[in-house]
Amino acid sequence: MSEASLSPEQRLRAAVAHLSDGIEQYHIAFLYGVNQGRVAEACKGLRIAAQDPKLAMELLLASGKFSDD
Repeated sequence: MSEASLSPEQRLRAAVAHLSDGIEQYHIAFLYGVNQGRVAEACKGLRIAAQDPKLAMELLLASGKFSDD
């Protein structure tokens, strides 16, 4: 994995830290050594999943990163 990305577990932890615990995205990004945009993407993904789980699953399947097999 490159230094510019977050693992799935890191994305979840980063999103929860920001959305639930109120930690600023730039602090989280610094701790993981990534751009703040990566943390913002993680937060957006978690928000979509929380608001519309069906849409979140469709987006994951469309991305080709996951399959429903």
